[in-house]
Amino acid sequence: MNSELEFGEGTGRYPSIFAAPADWVRASSGSGINNAYKFYTTGKGFFYVNWQINATKQNYDSDMRTIQLHVEAPNYDTDPTLNQLKLEVVNALLESNAWRAAQESGFEFVQGRLVSENSVQNNKATTAFKVILPADQFESDGKDNITSVHNSIGPVVSSVVQQFSLRLDQCFRGRK
Repeated sequence: MNSELEFGEGTGRYPSIFAAPADWVRASSGSGINNAYKFYTTGKGFFYVNWQINATKQNYDSDMRTIQLHVEAPNYDTDPTLNQLKLEVVNALLESNAWRAAQESGFEFVQGRLVSENSVQNNKATTAFKVILPADQFESDGKDNITSVHNSIGPVVSSVVQQFSLRLDQCFRGRK
């Protein structure tokens, strides 16, 4: 299992920093989180789990302390199979020991608000949970904050993603 993070930056509604190891990412062609993000913008041909910080100018310090774990796939109308897998991964993450790993590292763990089946079906991005760093563990560099959270909780997330790896690979075999 590869746990080295690849970082990218988003230009959506809020400027964002995101990261994921290669084995958390699938796309119709190519590899890596930055390639998968291109498919995200088209709405089809992607599935990934990633850490993300959305940083607004108004709440910059607070935003940089909040690392979200996203599960992203096309909405249900576009690709029911990948969207159903997204729902299963979100539920598995919420049933995992991620909360315990966060707590043991001194982080606050907050379940995502829009994790119902209907919400997952209607959106490409689902925040499974958020991890909030305490002030004494906060770094001004968002990449450092993501890396810190990944080092603590990433092994739990990787074990969940691994449970779905074969099914995800089957979904992407032959896609262009």
